[in-house]
Order: sequence, then C-alpha cells, then structure tokens
Amino acid sequence: MGRGVSRCAPKMLERGAALLALVVLGAACTVIVPPAPPPPGSPSARLLAEGPFEVGRRDYALVDGSRPNDARAGEAACRPRRLQTTIWFPRAAPGPHPLVLYSHGFLSTRRGGTYLAEWLASRGYVVAAPDHPLTARWTRGDRVIDDVVNQPADLRFLADTILGWDECERPFEGAVDPERIGVMGLSLGGMTATLAAFHPRLRDPRIRAAVSIAGPMTIFAPGFFAAVPVPFLMIAGNADVVVDYAANAPLVLERVPDGELVTIAGGSHAGFDDAGSGVLRVLCNPDGLACWWLSLVLDLSHSRATLVALDGEEGGVIVPGATPRPCVQAPPCRAIDPARQHLATKLAVGAFFDRYLAADPAARWAAAAYLRGDLARDFPEVRHAVAVPGIASH
Repeated sequence: MGRGVSRCAPKMLERGAALLALVVLGAACTVIVPPAPPPPGSPSARLLAEGPFEVGRRDYALVDGSRPNDARAGEAACRPRRLQTTIWFPRAAPGPHPLVLYSHGFLSTRRGGTYLAEWLASRGYVVAAPDHPLTARWTRGDRVIDDVVNQPADLRFLADTILGWDECERPFEGAVDPERIGVMGLSLGGMTATLAAFHPRLRDPRIRAAVSIAGPMTIFAPGFFAAVPVPFLMIAGNADVVVDYAANAPLVLERVPDGELVTIAGGSHAGFDDAGSGVLRVLCNPDGLACWWLSLVLDLSHSRATLVALDGEEGGVIVPGATPRPCVQAPPCRAIDPARQHLATKLAVGAFFDRYLAADPAARWAAAAYLRGDLARDFPEVRHAVAVPGIASH
C-alpha cells in the first residue's frame, strides 16, 4: 500500500479514482448526525450561540502589483499577484472592529475557515481571507508550496487595503482598529501566520495575536519566538499525520514563551477545514483522502532552498537535512467527527482572540479564564496547556 494511505482506505485510493474512493470510503461511516453539543447551560453552550450581529460577506478581486509571483510558477510568474479575497463582517455594528486575517492550507481556499469567520463576525470581528495565488486548490498552473515565503506579504497587503478604505469603500459600519489585528492559518497557512507574526523580515508589527491550526513547528528555533512578544496559540489534533502531531505541536510548549497549545483528542488534519462540515463527514478519517491527494501533487524538492531563503539561523529558522514529509504514518482508521472538531476549534479561537483583541478588559479576563478552564470541562476530548515560564525559548 502506498505511503500515507490509511489501512482502512480501499485500494481505490491508490488507483487514483478520487470520486469513487470518496463514495466507497464513506460506506463505513455514512450515518451523519449533528455533532454532540456541549452540556446545556454550560459556558461553551452560551458562547456557541450566534453573536448579536447579522453577518455580511463580500468578495473582492485585489491585485498587489508591487510583487511578482514566484519564479518557479512557470507561466504564472508573469502574472500580477491577484488575491481573490472574501471579507466577513458584522452588520449594524458601529466599530471600531478587531481584524483577523486568515491564511488557508495547501490545496485549500479562502473559504476553508468559513465556519470560524462567520462565527467571529457575528461577534463583532472583521475577518479577511485571500486565496494565495500559487497554493490554493484551484490555482491556474502548477501549485508551488514554496510560495509560502510570499504569503505573509499577502496578509500585510490585505491589512493595508482594509485599513486604507474610507467610509464609502468599507462594506461594514465603522472602521477597523489598527491596534487590534490578529492572524490565523491552517496547515501551510499556520506556517504563514507564524511567519507573519514573528519572522524578523516578513512579520507585520501590527499583529497582536497569532493562531496556528495544525501548522508546522519543527522548522522554528526557540530564538524565532523570543524577540517578539506576540501571544501564540497552536490548535492541533493528536491523530494528525499530515503535519505530524507528536513531532510538531508539543514544541510550542518548549519554544514559545507563554505559548499555548489546545489538543483535540482524535482530531484529524483535514477535519479543521470548513469542508469537514460537509461531504468529508462521510469519511471515517478525512486524512486518508488528504494523504492520497498530497502524494499526487506535493513537490518538496525546493523546500530546503526555501528555508535557507528565510535567513536560516539568523532568521530563527531551522534548515533540516531532509524536509519532513507528510503522512509518513498511515492515518488512524477513525477520527472524531469534523463537525465536533469545529465546535472546539471555534471556541478556542474565539476565546484566544477575545483575550487579546477585545476592547473590554472584563471580556479579556473572562476569555482567558474560559480557555484555561471551561473549554476542557465542556469538551472532554480537549486539553489546554501553557508553556512553563523559563522553559520555553531555552
């Protein structure tokens, strides 16, 4: 059986019949029921209720003419850097609003964080997500995973654009508060968010809090995080073999001063994407499909040069002798329901950003208390841990 294909996956995966494989894989787990909610009346149940604001959404075709595409993109290198962007926002909310930038994973899209964006927007946030032009699912031409080095600037350009809108250009009432900007990303987007918050050359100093969802950690040395005091949260599933949980997520507690880790027992990698709330719920473990797809399109031949270009030790980046590959281990036969995974992820993301971006000090205090206590009590599969002072960054 090919590397990274679950023991429970049929041979159809190996033969490359993706659509039929999806149907056959789903045969073992076709019963879809609503995810188990947190206990009635619990802090989590109250938080999961939609916020007070109706949510609006608008799409934009933005062009950053100041930067070319990556030269390895072939024909695409001659095109301007176009960022198809979606913005979610609260209606009839006066502002000023906190802004959260979302970076999607490799082979995903800006809609991969929709369940997070809609929920945050209902609670007063403006959330903006671009399609990174060379790593999105439907990009024209070859996908270039090494374009991750250009993606932090995509987020900076997006923040500049939104902050520069006047009253007539904004689709929402009020302005964005430039002192309350956060960033989050999934998988490769988690690496993008980490670079945007901490890298000495690529970071955006306006970022006040950063969330990596199942993003890589092995390439970031302790010194990478030491110079910039940006609060950092990793959310990961311990069944993840795409960005291997054991090799990556626990490093947050060793390398990031005051870093925080939320672990979801049985959580998969693909289960963090918005697609997990739809058709992927028929799969016993959506990472079987993710590993198969990556085996077809992932090219890591330039990854070492990419990490060197991030300034290596000077930039706090570790350049390994061999680039870690995804799916070295086969995915477990089963993962938890992605819809349940989404509930826990929304609560962790919302509490973390409220802790650092809420305008009301009392709301910040309540969010910190919730993340460090109530979340794990209401979701038994969730564990929250904080770096021990004096251990991280050494």
